[in-house]
Amino acid sequence: MRKFRLTVLLVAFLLAAAPLAGKEALGQDTYAVQYITTVTGIPYLGYVQGISGFSVPNFSDAGQINISFNNVTINGIYNATYGIGSFRNLGSLAYVNIQPNQVLTPMTYTGLAFSQGNQALIDSYSYAVNLNLKGLQASGLVLLNVMAGSFSNQFTSLSFNVGKNVIPPASPNVFGLTQGNSTIVSLTNQQMQAIAATADNSFKIQGKQNAVATVEGSPNVQGVCAMTVSAGINNLVSHRVEVNIDTK
Repeated sequence: MRKFRLTVLLVAFLLAAAPLAGKEALGQDTYAVQYITTVTGIPYLGYVQGISGFSVPNFSDAGQINISFNNVTINGIYNATYGIGSFRNLGSLAYVNIQPNQVLTPMTYTGLAFSQGNQALIDSYSYAVNLNLKGLQASGLVLLNVMAGSFSNQFTSLSFNVGKNVIPPASPNVFGLTQGNSTIVSLTNQQMQAIAATADNSFKIQGKQNAVATVEGSPNVQGVCAMTVSAGINNLVSHRVEVNIDTK
């Protein structure tokens, strides 16, 4: 029997550590960091996103993202990230591992996002995301990660694994959902560990604030879809979609 193996890794990320023109950033140990990793041969995905130590007086910002998939057709794997704003980390990853004749270890996912020790006197801000999905036709895997904002971390990932033993055995210690006679959806602490933390931040808003995310229509996806859309200040967002198909 001929063996079939396919491993695909698609990464998209945006890192914005510096403010927009006309702003001033002061402070010690200031940084915006983003690190995404996978391990070859092992279904492992991990990421770290952090923003720390920024002090910004008289901060004001505005931005708008308009994306239209009107009457668009996608076949295969689509991974896209769009972002606007200051002091932000934004990333997405599509992980595809198809080895139907091989024994695979169940997927392991580790995520950490934090915002610490940031200070800003915000005069005003206005962020908007307008996403049009009317008429979107897709076959395969679709991943879309969109953010309009500042002092924010956002990460979206989609994993598709096909192989033997790729689904862990059911346990009374996991959250599980049984569908039919043979399908079990379960999640263990070993499979997914995600932490989002914010501490010692001071955001004082003295002007107008506006953050709107608008999504029109529903995509027609024959496959798997993961979409994340956000707008605003000091958001920590993690979105994870995983599909495992056991060929035992």
